[in-house]
Amino acid sequence: TERQNEMVLAFILVVLIDGATHETAGVAAFRNITRCKLSAKEIETTGQTWASERVYKYNTTIEAYCVPKFLPKDTKFWD
Repeated sequence: TERQNEMVLAFILVVLIDGATHETAGVAAFRNITRCKLSAKEIETTGQTWASERVYKYNTTIEAYCVPKFLPKDTKFWD
């Protein structure tokens, strides 16, 4: 139906570890950019990713940022 096809603006959390995209089983989507950015900062600061409890060593380069994207309204959001 038309209602099921509704799209909303979301923010996707992207994590790079030593320059390579950290793959997960799903998409870390947020409705609120501030919450997405807080998660990104926490990952960069602690070295802990949302997909595992593995803590990366300090010499590992971790970058995290949010990308805007339209997603279906019924997507699972993390905020």
